Amino acid sequence: MVKTYRKSELLEAASAFHGHLGPYLVLGLKAGELANKIMGKDPFKMRAEVFCPPKPPQSCILDGIQFSTGCTMGKGNITMHSSEGVKVIFTKKGRSLEISPKKVIVEQISSLKGDAIEDMSRKIYGDLVEEIFDYVLKPSETHKTNETVHLAGRGLKVSR
Repeated sequence: MVKTYRKSELLEAASAFHGHLGPYLVLGLKAGELANKIMGKDPFKMRAEVFCPPKPPQSCILDGIQFSTGCTMGKGNITMHSSEGVKVIFTKKGRSLEISPKKVIVEQISSLKGDAIEDMSRKIYGDLVEEIFDYVLKPSETHKTNETVHLAGRGLKVSR
């Protein structure tokens, strides 16, 4: 049986899984939650491609994504690509969702030290996704059309 966590429990459970609470773990959790909400949670049909530096703290985003989506290294439906920036592309049923942390968030995280790391992590967890991410939902490359959906706030903007 798969354990389902209440929102109030998820952060502590993910921190226990990862070993500590950090902002990139939280960014992974939030990105995964967003993907689950938009695309529907399915740990077998969803894939996650993570682009990030191959070392902590940025690579900690992988654990947050694994914990929130069920995409795992063991099932082979999460992959990491070495990159200078951080970006995640979730794919499922002919659609892809590209998520990147906003530049201001990455800059704030890079200056953190000591207790401020956990404080910022908790703050990010409480923030709206629109405040921390830029994201776009579009048909995947295997199902190309001329339509791209830009998600902004509560509305959808369709580009053709």
